[in-house]
Amino acid sequence: MCSAIFISGCGNVHQITQTNLAADHFDMAIVSSDAKGLVDFYVNALGFCELSPFTIDQQKAAAIGFSDNGPMKVHVLSMGDKEGAGKLKIIEMENTCPAMADNRFVDSMAGYSFMTVFVKDIDKTVDDVQTAGGAIVKEPYNLRENKYLVLVRDPDGNTIEVIGYRL
Repeated sequence: MCSAIFISGCGNVHQITQTNLAADHFDMAIVSSDAKGLVDFYVNALGFCELSPFTIDQQKAAAIGFSDNGPMKVHVLSMGDKEGAGKLKIIEMENTCPAMADNRFVDSMAGYSFMTVFVKDIDKTVDDVQTAGGAIVKEPYNLRENKYLVLVRDPDGNTIEVIGYRL
């Protein structure tokens, strides 16, 4: 574990010497209207590993502040099989039909906009995204040398920044 965290913003890097973070990664969740379709996409297009799902009952979901409408099933996907690997949780709400976010562009709405996934082969990922029902926003953009960035959308329209190399 490092003793400092670097936060980048507005072109500057700031060193924070004290932190209360207990891990060097974070997990995130996506509420989906088609959890099975989204799980299949992240497994088949981006290579996530599916772990055992679990359910949060209505009482616990309300007590935590997740939902006031009922139970939720949480499908857990991992970015690898190492302990501490980042997790993506696909949330399936049983008694609600959540509204879709405006994800046309990163700046279409305030709040979380996208996640970043690093891959080995950008062209394979582009093919896998299209095969799995996702969409490519624009062709891969050459960042430098052989490193590329491509924005893709999962079947629910969520934006994913994919960074990788052309092999």
